[in-house]
Amino acid sequence: MIARPTPDQHDARGRDEARYAASPEGILLEANPQLLALLGYSHPADVVGLRACDLVVEDSCSDVEERQVDYISTTSDDRPRTYRAQLRRGDGTLIWVRDTCRAVRDNEGRLVRFEGCLTNGSGALPATQDATPTGDARYRALFESIPVGLYVTTAQGVILEANSELARMLEVDDKRSLIGLNAADLYVDPEDRCAALAALASSGATSSHEVQLRTRRGRAIWVVDTCRGLRDVDGKLFRVEGSLRDVTEARELDHRLRLMARHDPLTGVYNRYALGEILASEAARSRRYRHPIGLLMVDIDRFKEINDQFGHATGDEILRRVATVLRRTVRDSDIVVRYGGDEFLILLVETDGESLTVKKRIQAAVERHLGSDSPIGTPVRVAIGAAHWSPDSEEAIESVIHRADCAMYADKHGAPPPEGCP
Repeated sequence: MIARPTPDQHDARGRDEARYAASPEGILLEANPQLLALLGYSHPADVVGLRACDLVVEDSCSDVEERQVDYISTTSDDRPRTYRAQLRRGDGTLIWVRDTCRAVRDNEGRLVRFEGCLTNGSGALPATQDATPTGDARYRALFESIPVGLYVTTAQGVILEANSELARMLEVDDKRSLIGLNAADLYVDPEDRCAALAALASSGATSSHEVQLRTRRGRAIWVVDTCRGLRDVDGKLFRVEGSLRDVTEARELDHRLRLMARHDPLTGVYNRYALGEILASEAARSRRYRHPIGLLMVDIDRFKEINDQFGHATGDEILRRVATVLRRTVRDSDIVVRYGGDEFLILLVETDGESLTVKKRIQAAVERHLGSDSPIGTPVRVAIGAAHWSPDSEEAIESVIHRADCAMYADKHGAPPPEGCP
């Protein structure tokens, strides 16, 4: 049980005092309207979740930290203590206050919270302001109704306020569960957080900054973060306000469309549309690192007969299974492309005279995986033509593909490969 203070320990507490409660770490947990008025804020969410040192001017911050150490190390003397500190109000102005606080401990002497009250330097408080001004209801309704996640954080990233849409986005049942969390803990990649802070420091805002966050249930989502930093009269950042828009579905759709544009929908390998970009990229890389490229043109024997005799559904199954064998037989760095119909082109990157070895390995793998138990009941075989492209050659790589195609037709008819082919 927590030992609650007795009435005589609260002789300084009145209904008109600016009262607060804070965690042992100095995180503000509660603030009454009088405290909000003294500090120049309208909503408890503006200060709840802040560290005491976020409000204290730097020269006074060490006093606050020393007080915490003093209380934590002392288990017997919990008399109220008074300190003088300079605070920064919400509008950036500075005020001197007297802070009278005490420690609250449980029955085992563990510090569970601080409770105290503030008075300004002259002992008088400014007139209490209405914590719910005329426009507050409209503001809260707008804050909750906007279909994007809205947030307010301290300069250090502690979340002070969040709307219901942000809670839904981050998969928490109650938006209040987000208060006090540090935004940095939500980032999948800490570098994204550093980039956002750098943008705030340089320009005071971020616009459509796309980052990946992790929800409280562990799911990664993509969001667009747009925010601005608020500074006091001395130019010091003290608040960040922003919005998050979930773009996970849009990114996934874009990824699927890109895959569809570059991949054959039947076999899953690259298509002819992607081939031009791949050839240009691999040729440039080959010249840079002085590695030749091996090319294999693969053709399924008697494929037209298979389609005519067993139907196109069986032909499609043969194509899928052959493509699977090709992908599994070559290296991950090699590239398999459906060149057209029943033909596949394989780019063996960074090879040197290994094309014939790979050719034999592929033909053996096809016979092994599409033997007598193939969809047509008889072994499926492939003809393969090989060719090489050297980075020192002036021959266009498209011409080398033609040579591989000619070699494939020679292999299909049991003839020796044409001149210039392995």
